Amino acid sequence: MAIFKKRIFGKHNKKVVFLFSGWRMNLSLLLLPIKILERNGFYCICYTYDNDVFSTNIPQTVHNIQSIKNDVLEAISQLKTNGYTNFSVISVSLGGVIAMLVGNESKDVKKIIFNTGGADIALNVWTSSITRGKFKQEIIDQGYTLESLREAWRSINPLDNIENLRDKKILIYLAQKDNAIPFLNGMMVVGAFQKKKYSYSLIVNTKFGHLLTGIYNSLNAKVYLDFLNS
Repeated sequence: MAIFKKRIFGKHNKKVVFLFSGWRMNLSLLLLPIKILERNGFYCICYTYDNDVFSTNIPQTVHNIQSIKNDVLEAISQLKTNGYTNFSVISVSLGGVIAMLVGNESKDVKKIIFNTGGADIALNVWTSSITRGKFKQEIIDQGYTLESLREAWRSINPLDNIENLRDKKILIYLAQKDNAIPFLNGMMVVGAFQKKKYSYSLIVNTKFGHLLTGIYNSLNAKVYLDFLNS
């Protein structure tokens, strides 16, 4: 069974945006921002996933994430042969892992929107309101510690895959009241970018938690349209 699904919208448009959904996020939650992007001249390629894309099977999670990344890189290569030159990536939550990998590996992606993501996915397993119960315990029962889990996920971890972003423009959305991907985990991305002197903009929501912030940012079209068109 395929671990991800890919839907295409606005194929007649010339500016390409890859949209990576969150974990266990239904496509229906993304349809409005997709339509906004389509009506504003974007060819939108949206990825959603099977729930097991991120799981307590540590090697399989690496394989799944890298499979999606590779599919995107292949799509970019194919689109370039067809004359497309403008590529951006937009992520929500877990999708930020894929967005960062793609942005880091593809010279053609010039803009990244990182919406309610985190820097350290192993740390997130230890601290997230979603995973710190049974999910975390299943990983511990396999013999993993926080440090060994970090090492096992190094090839897909955002904090370990940001060395090639100097020529990108990056928009980061975080939520101060986020319990799913805690705010401090997201701020680790900001700290890493500051050290590398990367070009980024940061918007922090102080009112909502993880889900509502992600939805709010997706619907607040002027901000991300201005960013993508700048």
